[in-house]
Amino acid sequence: MFFSLFLTITMSPITGTYGQQEKLPKMHVIKNSAEFLPNTIIRDKKVNYDANMNLAAGLLIISDLNGLAFESNLDIIKMKKKGAGAYLLYLSFNEKMVTVYKSGYEPLKIILPNYGIRLKKGRVWQIKITGEKKLDKIPINVITEPKGAEVIIDGVSQGVGTTFKITPGE
Repeated sequence: MFFSLFLTITMSPITGTYGQQEKLPKMHVIKNSAEFLPNTIIRDKKVNYDANMNLAAGLLIISDLNGLAFESNLDIIKMKKKGAGAYLLYLSFNEKMVTVYKSGYEPLKIILPNYGIRLKKGRVWQIKITGEKKLDKIPINVITEPKGAEVIIDGVSQGVGTTFKITPGE
């Protein structure tokens, strides 16, 4: 007897049969890492001023994560990459919050005063962030026809069922 197998694979952050979203790993500020850098200043140059003509303040973000993106409430004047995992944000001295983005992670909102950071014109603060380990396996949903057929992925039997966790390939 010949059976045809109809296979639909969806790779999404959905697990189980209830359609609940799988939680993304989180980034967080490393405890006690906020530090004022008294010997580091923002130079008094025209490109270092905000829209109100105030000299920028600096926030140096150090991380073991690469490919970070940032957003602030009052706008980022500019950003300089200072080497692997180091980003210097030029911010308005009135800024109170910076959001950090990394693909595959929940956004991290850093409320600066909560870490003792009080930005001042021309002065620089440093803060360190890291992230939880990303998932080694991703969930996929498989629909087979006939129902309950064995699922084989890359030549390896996954058994029967509808939800599997697999290692991402290239």
